[in-house]
Amino acid sequence: MCSHTSFDSTRSVDGDVNASPPCDSDVLSGSQTGSAKKGFIMMPPEEKLKHYDNRAQAHEDNQEFDACIQDLVRCVALTRLIHGKGHLKLAQAHARLAKAYFQFKGWGLQAQEHSALARELLPFCSSMSSCKEEKLEVLRCLLSVHLTQGGASLRSIRDRTDQRRL
Repeated sequence: MCSHTSFDSTRSVDGDVNASPPCDSDVLSGSQTGSAKKGFIMMPPEEKLKHYDNRAQAHEDNQEFDACIQDLVRCVALTRLIHGKGHLKLAQAHARLAKAYFQFKGWGLQAQEHSALARELLPFCSSMSSCKEEKLEVLRCLLSVHLTQGGASLRSIRDRTDQRRL
């Protein structure tokens, strides 16, 4: 039986996003107790990943792109911790972060680096896939990687051309 390998495509913006208190000391309000912070710190990494994934989506929906990217970086770290270095979910997390860097910030170099990391993981993932659903997830991730790399490359070429004109 295949395991579901993609991030949840439907996220609750109002309920799940704020279900857990944030771990960051700069985000905690004065009204939150130390026990709430300790509870979040002691939360299993799988729950933290879901929390930050949902929160990243909420930040994206609210066009809070810096906060979105910050949470996506956390998702990459947590995904590596939970699933290891050779897992499709890690490739997907890098691909999602690469896309965010490119679309939201226009940072082609960061986008290319994370796309390359995702791309390096995909042959390993596709060889381990045993069902159509997982292979489809690999292909979706590969498509996202190539679209991001292509866009970042075009931007880099355009930027160099513009610099030569000056």
